[in-house]
Amino acid sequence: MKRKIVSIIILIILLFNASIIGYTFKDSIVDFVDIIKRTPSTLETNNYINNVIPNTFNITDNFEPNNYQDLINIYFTVLSSGMNEFTFYCSKEYKECIDDIKIITSDDKTLSAINNFVHTYNSFKKIRTKYSENGKVVIIIDKLYSKETINEINLKVEEIYNDIYRENKSIEENIKYIHNYIINNTKYDIDYINENSLIPSNTAYGPLFYNKAICSGYTDLMSLFLYKMDIPNYKISNDKHIWNYIYLNNEWLHLDLTWNDPVQPNNEDVLRYYFFLVNKDELYMHDKDDVHIFDKAMYEKN
Repeated sequence: MKRKIVSIIILIILLFNASIIGYTFKDSIVDFVDIIKRTPSTLETNNYINNVIPNTFNITDNFEPNNYQDLINIYFTVLSSGMNEFTFYCSKEYKECIDDIKIITSDDKTLSAINNFVHTYNSFKKIRTKYSENGKVVIIIDKLYSKETINEINLKVEEIYNDIYRENKSIEENIKYIHNYIINNTKYDIDYINENSLIPSNTAYGPLFYNKAICSGYTDLMSLFLYKMDIPNYKISNDKHIWNYIYLNNEWLHLDLTWNDPVQPNNEDVLRYYFFLVNKDELYMHDKDDVHIFDKAMYEKN
């Protein structure tokens, strides 16, 4: 019964998790200089880069797309860079370009996957796309993390890291120290799920400064520590849940802090390791409610 309650709670999470929204709208103003020049924006990258490349899209320098895959690569590249706005132009031969853009911006699964592979600080809260008749396309990104929030989080993460991390311990042990710290100092925020909380529990800020989180808050905070330890990682999500996936000792392993910090009817604190650095078989062995089923073609790395 307890597990079913937790499953129901997690099922609701993505309704509020990061408010991922993608949509397009037509720009009725045509810039006639653009019609002639068709010059894309210059790509600029910030300091927050996740070097893990997905299976189904890639970084590109081609900003005149000829097909759907080219478009996906552009969206991933722009979001990975950390830019807030980027302009590109559809190839004149690519007649389905705008129709395909509309498909992408209404595809929550693909947008969520892109968000899961970019650095946590470059993840978006909302993404909008403008287009015009001459094939001009403008991607506008509303970030989940502001510069001010990032500065606050970085200072706190640094403080915790310096206190917890031990040079004489293995990577696994240090991951466990951080895992335990987050869980021991965080409660699952049921009020957020019920829309009775103003705490940003869906981000790393919630567990760091309010000791409250939902699954995306646990996952984002853990990812920041993994980046700090130079451990390749990204996030896996489905329509029920989100968790960390990390590369350690030549294999990819699952790490789920949310399910290692289960909600208890008596509000008792529990710390467990069923979902600590486990392979896929172990992940499914401990998951009786199929909360961790995911798109293997999209997410699984060899």
